[in-house]
Amino acid sequence: MGRKPIVNSELGRRLTQVREAAGFKTRKELAATLEMNAETLGGYERGTSIPDHAFLKLYKDKFGISIDWLVTGEGEMSLSDVPRSPWEPLLAQDRAMYERAMRAATGTGVPGPVATGPSGFVHLPLFDIHASAGLGMPVGPEVQLGALALDRAFLRAQGANPDRCSVIAASGDSMQPAIPDGALLVVDHGQTEIRNGHIMVINVGEDLLVKRIRRRLDGLADLISDNPAYPPETIGRDMIDQLRIVGRVVYYCRTP
Repeated sequence: MGRKPIVNSELGRRLTQVREAAGFKTRKELAATLEMNAETLGGYERGTSIPDHAFLKLYKDKFGISIDWLVTGEGEMSLSDVPRSPWEPLLAQDRAMYERAMRAATGTGVPGPVATGPSGFVHLPLFDIHASAGLGMPVGPEVQLGALALDRAFLRAQGANPDRCSVIAASGDSMQPAIPDGALLVVDHGQTEIRNGHIMVINVGEDLLVKRIRRRLDGLADLISDNPAYPPETIGRDMIDQLRIVGRVVYYCRTP
């Protein structure tokens, strides 16, 4: 039987609780994921040393954990506890698509999701931001609601860099049937070049859009909707300098 770890502080207990809830059995596994020294992490968990704010923010960004809860023990542990994160029902509904992509990525013919260790997952930040699949959505402040763990191999199979991805929501019906209103979008922010036919998140002036984009020979760009009720929009010369590619949509989850 293994020796029960000694914890000398409530903060250390909560840090240990987060590690175990995230599926990391040992400090060494988590330290490798966080790219830090395992002994330093051990000191924080045992309560023999005190982490700085940058370390606490790392837990917030990686796991969606409330810093207030970590420090005081008050309130909710997860930033997504109220309201509860929508990821589980969304991924359950899209599971067949997810499993097909996972089998393609790993070369396995075994049905169902492929099991991987904790280091095989990346926690993507979920932001309270909506990209308009319609006539335009004003850009608002970035507020992180929580985080979603997705398999790195799955994201790479979509052509994405897992470490450059985040998640936002679509609003509107211009990209139906591919992307319905309310769908959640995984966006790779490392892909900011115009790629004809790809679905991109685009910032034009004060609006945030999700569209297919096509570069024209005259240097302008067409924004194309999948819904035939929406004609293509051309970004004219007066707006082309305000066009910014936020990233490519590499995966989307349909709402229940």
